[in-house]
Amino acid sequence: KPENFKPEFFKKLGKEPQLAKLLKQTLTSNSQAFEQKISFEGRQYLAIGTELSAIGWRYFRLIPEDEVLAPMRKIFYTMLAMMLATGLLIGGLIDFIVERQIVSRIKVLANTLRNYSHGALDARSNLTGSDEIAHVSRELDAMASQLKSTLDTLPDILFDLGLDGRYYACLLYTSPSSFTLNR
Repeated sequence: KPENFKPEFFKKLGKEPQLAKLLKQTLTSNSQAFEQKISFEGRQYLAIGTELSAIGWRYFRLIPEDEVLAPMRKIFYTMLAMMLATGLLIGGLIDFIVERQIVSRIKVLANTLRNYSHGALDARSNLTGSDEIAHVSRELDAMASQLKSTLDTLPDILFDLGLDGRYYACLLYTSPSSFTLNR
């Protein structure tokens, strides 16, 4: 800034050892960047210098390091946001697939077993597929069918308590024509 170029400013420049060392560097007509960073008034700078031999000048340019790194930071944060968004998208997709393929099918199986345990002997999960959950479902459905057919062939037993305090057992079979009363 033009207002910075006052005599006091040049006095500050002379008191900076890094700048004094930079100004003593040998230059060529090709622009060159210097390896060391320059600290001035609390900011870090990268230095570039060249010799303008036609007019006998030496040209130095101090570029604030944060200005040089700002585009890279922007790229870094953009890439970080994209990776985070991609990770969340992949995580959500995996969650959806796991929910659809595993958890929901286990819930169906659990509900079927719960219904069966509460007396709904015709409850079946009927899950299809070739995975382990479908295999367990088929085995449980087969077991439920076997238990139901076994229970259907067993006679129903009815106990009756007489006025005299004795038990009377009445066996009721599945066919209405056979009825036995045991006393």
